[in-house]
Amino acid sequence: MVKHLPSINEAKAQAKCLRKDLAAKGEEISHSRALERVAVQHGFQDWNTFYAAMGNRSAPSYTLGGRVSGKY
Repeated sequence: MVKHLPSINEAKAQAKCLRKDLAAKGEEISHSRALERVAVQHGFQDWNTFYAAMGNRSAPSYTLGGRVSGKY
């Protein structure tokens, strides 16, 4: 089964959101700790392993419900 991995920017945004949510509950964590937690949530041991699996790629240029064109 192929697992969808977010782009690096999406993963960093998830970490930022996690920090914000935890801060609202009174738990302050560093950005690096948030990155580690996001990696674990995606099934990886740590951020470095997760980063390598994602590769240095951008988000796809298409979105769900978006229009595409081309020939079959």
